[in-house]
Amino acid sequence: MKRPHDNHYLAGNYAPVHDELDVSDLKIDGKLTDVLSGVYMRNGPNPYFEPIEYHYPFEGDGMIHAVSLRNGKASYRNRFVFHFANAFEKGGKIHFDYAHQAWLDYGGSAKGSAPPPDLRHVEIDPVAGTTTRHGWSEQVCEFPRFDDRRDGLPTRFVYCPTSLGKGAEGFNALMRMDTDSGHLTTFAFETEDSVGKPVFAPNPQGTAEDDGWVMAFVYDDASDNSHLVLWDARAIEDGPTCRILMPRRIPEGLHGNWMPDL
Repeated sequence: MKRPHDNHYLAGNYAPVHDELDVSDLKIDGKLTDVLSGVYMRNGPNPYFEPIEYHYPFEGDGMIHAVSLRNGKASYRNRFVFHFANAFEKGGKIHFDYAHQAWLDYGGSAKGSAPPPDLRHVEIDPVAGTTTRHGWSEQVCEFPRFDDRRDGLPTRFVYCPTSLGKGAEGFNALMRMDTDSGHLTTFAFETEDSVGKPVFAPNPQGTAEDDGWVMAFVYDDASDNSHLVLWDARAIEDGPTCRILMPRRIPEGLHGNWMPDL
């Protein structure tokens, strides 16, 4: 369902919300694991007043949306508030994976529309003063994430929202890239749905890099509502293990984190 506005970034699921909620015992479709205990948060632009001029997402007020998971239950709250995968050193060289974009497209560029971003790897040799690059896949990729426990250490698995299927205008799918084998796995929703930036929530009872869950907000266009969706990180292609139904539509946003309870 679309909310009309002259500015594309103030319409549809980019449209801001103007209230703050506290909702407990959210409805859950599927089985939510009871071993996760923490909070998933994601920020994003959310103009409170009608802006005179607006170029998403670099101006205006912001908002954080949080879903707390404890004892197999979920609660939600949102509050107003005023991009690389990982980088590591190996063999004397600096490595990092990132979402490559040829140029930033703000509209009206003499170059035309920018090609969609994809996941690439860069290797910097500080001794030789050289840089080499290669692409992991031509599949569209943005907002890459990994197991944060591997921050600054070699990383094998990267998770990104992506676009799949004819007619998909945004990120309607999730992808997992195995950077050891180059194997890519995906799961897609309907073409009009929207998958936000994922995060990796490790299994507190495990240690393997992909032992855990990937979670992201997904906007369901048919119901004009949002869900927090969880996948088994080792089996993205099998589809979600559960969907937590949000009490409201959550507008498109930017970055998020999983913060386990201490």
